Amino acid sequence: MSLFAIRDDDTSFFTKPEELEAIYRHLWGQIPISLAVVPFTVAAHRDVVFSNSAPEEQTFPLGENVDLVIYLKERLQHRDIEVMLHGFTHQYRKNKWGWLSEYTWKSEHRLHTETRTGKCYLEDLLNTQIRVFVPPNNKIGKAGVRAVVTANLHICYGSGRGVIH
Repeated sequence: MSLFAIRDDDTSFFTKPEELEAIYRHLWGQIPISLAVVPFTVAAHRDVVFSNSAPEEQTFPLGENVDLVIYLKERLQHRDIEVMLHGFTHQYRKNKWGWLSEYTWKSEHRLHTETRTGKCYLEDLLNTQIRVFVPPNNKIGKAGVRAVVTANLHICYGSGRGVIH
């Protein structure tokens, strides 16, 4: 039995299966790996840019990366990973104080809709149950908490930096 688990954030359309395999192949079956997956990512997460040619609002559905979907399903089948919902688009907005993660700036109605949609999308796409929500940048507002709880998800914060506004 393992004494700890690994949480890896930001698996998305832009993730290559080879990247995950290179990192975790020696750990499969030994240590639980929890992947926080973005269902419909945007091309930039704050200062990390995955595509310079995509418009800011364009989303990239995980399902369009067929190789990654096949790989994740295989790892799920072997019980090597658990998939957690990591926001909806992982989109940030910048204000005069810095970057705001999507679960702090989006409207409550939008958060409710997107949380349910993202959860169902990943469950259907990967044929797995999603039980845990990981706030992008470990930040979530009260409206985000309500949306996550309404979707029957548990919230996982990282490194004690989770903030509820």
